[in-house]
Amino acid sequence: MKPEFFIKDLKETAARWLPFMEAAEMPVPDKDEVLGCGMYGCAFGSEDPDILVKYTTSRDEAEFMHAQKEIRISGIVSVHLVLKLGRVGFLIWRDRLDTCCEVAVRSLLIQHDLPYERFDQLVEQRRAHDAWEASVYGKALWKNYESLLRKGEKETIQEGCTRIAEVPGMRDLANGLMDIAEYDLFLSDMHIKNVGRFKSYDQLVVFDGQPTGDTRMLGEYPIPEV
Repeated sequence: MKPEFFIKDLKETAARWLPFMEAAEMPVPDKDEVLGCGMYGCAFGSEDPDILVKYTTSRDEAEFMHAQKEIRISGIVSVHLVLKLGRVGFLIWRDRLDTCCEVAVRSLLIQHDLPYERFDQLVEQRRAHDAWEASVYGKALWKNYESLLRKGEKETIQEGCTRIAEVPGMRDLANGLMDIAEYDLFLSDMHIKNVGRFKSYDQLVVFDGQPTGDTRMLGEYPIPEV
């Protein structure tokens, strides 16, 4: 989606979200610094170089990020504030990561004899997502999500994560993916470009990816609506 839509809505709704932002001592989004846009939203810089603000239309992503704010799963980006804007929009304040590490990550995987180029292939996140989508929307990919889990999908993810946990800098990421798999939750867009490091911390964390499953399994954490 184009950033103009999100910038326009940020301006029109500012009177509603600014008080919540200020109460949480979060920085103002910089609408002139567009960090990237995808199918569901756009990420913007802010007055704080360590925090970015994402406007997303994905309820699943917003609910997962809000749960992360409360329970802090290892290997998932740190979240500081999530707000709901009316019926379709959500604002997420989270850590801004250094994402310029794709070559280094690929090199590490090769050094540890891991044949996969993408994390989603390694930990089978995409298959879990497709199976869940098939069960929800009736697509003829697998018979249903639950049967795939019974066939060992969760064990496959655990095995893949156990392997990447041995790679320097990927322990937290592997543990986090295994933790959410215990709740039948998966990230459907797991790949190297969606991971990064925060400042000098040596562990990689994932900062993007549509969650698959019921995020309420992590707990009931209503998102403040403005």
